[in-house]
Amino acid sequence: MDLRTNAIESIQVGVEDYQLGTRPRLLSAVRNIHAGILLLFKDTLREVSPPDSNDALMMAIIAPSRSGTINKVTFVGVGHKTATVRQIKERFIALGIKADWDRFDRIGRIRNEVEHLFPKLDKKGLERLISDAFIVVSSFVRDELNLNPSHVLGEPTWHAMLEVNEVYERESRECAELIAKIRWKSIVLKAGVQKMACPKCASGLLEPFDDSESVVWLECRSCGSNFSPDAYEWWAVMIELEAEEFEAARSGRERLYSDCPECGNRAYVIEEKQCAWCLCRPRNNGVQK
Repeated sequence: MDLRTNAIESIQVGVEDYQLGTRPRLLSAVRNIHAGILLLFKDTLREVSPPDSNDALMMAIIAPSRSGTINKVTFVGVGHKTATVRQIKERFIALGIKADWDRFDRIGRIRNEVEHLFPKLDKKGLERLISDAFIVVSSFVRDELNLNPSHVLGEPTWHAMLEVNEVYERESRECAELIAKIRWKSIVLKAGVQKMACPKCASGLLEPFDDSESVVWLECRSCGSNFSPDAYEWWAVMIELEAEEFEAARSGRERLYSDCPECGNRAYVIEEKQCAWCLCRPRNNGVQK
């Protein structure tokens, strides 16, 4: 079986697991969909690797090699380990290959946490993951592989993912409108809330509401769980910081955050002159980059 077929079949099996809906199959759906997208990315690097390079761009280790009487130096893949997610991102950037990394990273976070978190995981809780996967795969297949995604994924898988995506996007827009109306403590906190998933069921459908003391809580539309600021703010901030650090490194621009001189966390928002974590505003605004 070739790598691309393996990638597509992993996604197809993941969607079938999702449709069956039992907790073991939902866990399997997360693993299969994440693995399938990753294999699709690796296969793309394999295809653009130079001939006789042992699929160098797909491999974790690339080493120089001499061959022929003229001592020609080439670079070849070494060993059996394939590229990490970070290496794939770096090589895509170098080659001008585009992928929706924000959505893929969200899928990856759920993949990494699904074994230990999300006690209320159900089909509705995974609508965001299916929606993200649909957008990542369909745009990548269409724009980078120049293929018809419905043909590549197969009509049953394509229509199943499309239907979930349409339902989720409608509810997601409603939640986004509610988030936009809130006066958040920090732009970092707001951005993190927009990216985070429900800690109980993995749903991305979190809507804010004020309690009697005008404190902003979050409620999950999927499982109905409520989260106080103490329960969600730290997680939202860390999600946004992680995304921003990667984006700054990728684009080669100055980072927007620094180490806070009060709490020590790398959460000081330079533009706001305030720490998104502890909300301190140092008088001298002295921070370490």
